[in-house]
Amino acid sequence: MQDEQPLPLTSSLESDVRDGFAVADRHDAMTTRALVSALEQLGTSEQSLEAMLHDAGFMPPSHQDAALLNWIDSVFRQWRERYPLDHRLDQLLDLARPLAAAFAVSDAHFFIPGGHPVHRLLDGIRNGLVGWQERVSSNNDTVAEGLRLALRQARRDFPNENVLENTLSDFSQKIDSHYQQLGRLDVTLIQRELTSLNEEVAQIFAASAINRILTEHQVPASVARFLKSDWYESGVLVVQREGAEGQAWRSFLATTQLVVDAVQPVSQDDANGLQRLHHAMQQLPATLSRQLLSLQPNDDAVTGAVGLIEYALLRNVRGQDMGLIQADPITVNGIVMDPPLKRDQLEDCQIQSGEWYSLESAEGEQRLRLIRPLLDNLFLLFMDFNGARARRIPTAEFKSMLDSGEAKPLTIADSFCRAMVEVTEAQQREVSQRREAEAAAAEELRSTQEAQEAQENTDTAVSVDDAHAEQQDEASPSSNGESGQSGQQGTETKEWGQHKTHNPWQPASYVNANAPDIGSVTHSISPEPKPELKPEPEQWNRRSPPSPEPPESRAQQTTESSAPDAAPEESQQAPSQQEVYAPKQDPHAMPTAEAPYESHTVVQMQIPMGTWLGFHDRNPPLMARVAVRDLEKDSYIFTNREGIKLRELTVAQLLALIDREMVDILERKTNFRETVNELRKEQQERLN
Repeated sequence: MQDEQPLPLTSSLESDVRDGFAVADRHDAMTTRALVSALEQLGTSEQSLEAMLHDAGFMPPSHQDAALLNWIDSVFRQWRERYPLDHRLDQLLDLARPLAAAFAVSDAHFFIPGGHPVHRLLDGIRNGLVGWQERVSSNNDTVAEGLRLALRQARRDFPNENVLENTLSDFSQKIDSHYQQLGRLDVTLIQRELTSLNEEVAQIFAASAINRILTEHQVPASVARFLKSDWYESGVLVVQREGAEGQAWRSFLATTQLVVDAVQPVSQDDANGLQRLHHAMQQLPATLSRQLLSLQPNDDAVTGAVGLIEYALLRNVRGQDMGLIQADPITVNGIVMDPPLKRDQLEDCQIQSGEWYSLESAEGEQRLRLIRPLLDNLFLLFMDFNGARARRIPTAEFKSMLDSGEAKPLTIADSFCRAMVEVTEAQQREVSQRREAEAAAAEELRSTQEAQEAQENTDTAVSVDDAHAEQQDEASPSSNGESGQSGQQGTETKEWGQHKTHNPWQPASYVNANAPDIGSVTHSISPEPKPELKPEPEQWNRRSPPSPEPPESRAQQTTESSAPDAAPEESQQAPSQQEVYAPKQDPHAMPTAEAPYESHTVVQMQIPMGTWLGFHDRNPPLMARVAVRDLEKDSYIFTNREGIKLRELTVAQLLALIDREMVDILERKTNFRETVNELRKEQQERLN
């Protein structure tokens, strides 16, 4: 009876289930037929089906069947949490989990909600026993044992749909018989309740009935005082003596409505209205005198009260101002008695006769069945699963309990089928979100790669322009270019030797903040022997081979290179980046931590702390950032955003991955070119 949405009873969930609960491929798994036989050996347990199979000594199921077992576990867990029965019944119903799993792996109809006997059996069991509680029921063993026998019968000839249909038929007959007995008890409990109403209940009932009429009409002040005093007390006596559903009470309500209608203004031109008013003046005095039980046998008091009403009617006939007011409602013990809810209002509040509700109480949860509303929907009468009277609750109070969650309806059709749909949809949402996140990460990685490639293309174009300028400068040697070539060649060789003997690896934590951002890692391989140096002009003798400079820097250096003190200063200048030589090896092989790098490879590397790298040697690709440089192992340690270590690579291993284009640097400074120019400028200033 909860807010139910229609289920896709003709739609199969199979494709969504297999996609959402998919697991990795497995080897040495048992067949589906063997799995069905193994499931027959399982009983009840808090473990998953796979864990139960493992503990029983069976081989693991295939990845297709494992996905379905995980789905069944999730469905039963959702069913127990969202639509719970008594704890003892939930434990017994776990006997149906292996049976449901056997049909799931062997019968495609199982994926259609409501289209399989297992669904109808489990839904029927829950709907029939939703109100049963072990702590309050007198037939605990009978109900629990009956459910156990029904589930054992369903597992015969495991799995068999015909056996399930027979089990469902037998169980439904027993449940229907029990509810027919509860229906016969309804009449007895209602009659007993109406004859045992106390004075307070009668006051509440009479006040609510009169208040409903007063809220719909305005009346003269004298009439309002009469209705809220002598007439109200008479109504309480009528309820106590004659009952709230007898003819005497219905006549009392009709007289109340007639009094209120008779004091409503009538136009002198309204012939029908005046005729009704004259008829009321003739009928009301005798009727009021007979029903004013609170003033009897004091005839003078009765006559005085009736005279007030007659005077008001006379003023209305004459067309005089009635002085109408909106009367305040009647209160009981200081509480305003609101008019009771109507039938359609009860249905909107999910209050229906014959339905089960869970109520919170000091003793714990109470599962009660609503017999019917009483006293014109003013009260609700409840019974328990055994048919005993449980509670009588004012309708307004029970509505507040529903709104606050202290009470909630339990009756709902297709509870197991709904659990199937809910679990599948939730898993599909989770899978979709994960795939969207992966797609976004891949798109971000692709955008980063494109930006990096564009930057590299720009850098390559600049390098080509610099090389072209060098060739033009070499094509026009100076007048003294031929002299001192051998000395210059020796000096240049000495400077290259200084670069080779420099500290091969500088720790990432000691990277100069003014150094070019290397978010870039470069290395050049020279597989062929170095060609013989050609004679060069004197102005190029002191140019450092590893770091080419822009044309304006070279021009300034050429002018100042003739100074005799420039050579010693330049000979002491350390290279801006480190160079390492290692013996040649297979570029596609992953080197060990101890393996040297290629001897003819010049490595120029400085990776700042916090630089993000993308590794494509794993599936899916891994994103990590530089956290620590281990000088003892000559390695880098990479972590995720939370600082958890993801992998550790030696320098040789990292360079091998770079050779294979398996590494992307995802973080670069935007002022890289400015940083390079500043370094060159500083170097030139030192040379000067």
